Amino acid sequence: MPRFSSTGTCFEIVSDNITLDCQGNSISYGSVYDLSYGVYSKSSNLQIRNCNIFDVLNLRLGKGELLIFGCVASWVAYSILGKKAMNDFSPIVSVCYSSIAGTILLFFPALFKGVFSNIFSYNLVEWASLFYLGFFGTALGFSWYYAGIKQIGPMKAGVFINFVPISAIILAFFILKEPLTISLIIGAILVIAGVYLSNTANFMKKEI
Repeated sequence: MPRFSSTGTCFEIVSDNITLDCQGNSISYGSVYDLSYGVYSKSSNLQIRNCNIFDVLNLRLGKGELLIFGCVASWVAYSILGKKAMNDFSPIVSVCYSSIAGTILLFFPALFKGVFSNIFSYNLVEWASLFYLGFFGTALGFSWYYAGIKQIGPMKAGVFINFVPISAIILAFFILKEPLTISLIIGAILVIAGVYLSNTANFMKKEI
């Protein structure tokens, strides 16, 4: 397989609205310097497709892995606290409070990144994207998720989060024209089988 390699940062992208399509090629970089990346960018609206990025000299946990662990821990806390909150509030009210907390926490990073300085230059597509993220991705999606937690509990509801990458693959195929590879199909089948077996096992335990 063709490979792009560097002893430091392999790609540094400085322009906005860039799509980097590796077409299945590999990007390998080394940690000879204090900080190095496969792809480094501070630009906005950057899309990276079909890339296999790995550090050839450093096998320890990096910043990305730690952020993913933090994401998982935050999601677990969100689900458990949501279960407790719905003892007193409805799902929509619980999501309202969590959204307010998220807005406060993200306000200062957004201010630091200069998000508000460009707010009046957003076009119709960008405003539509913000509306979709706010209404469908947050208000509607999380309200349904909390409603599910209220009915079946956070452990069983959390299992269905595994469908998120499957839906992302399907949408990317139809909207972004991403290729649907054999490995993705096999992975999706394994995820669906895992969710099915998990819920079947819980059902059988109740029957016993």
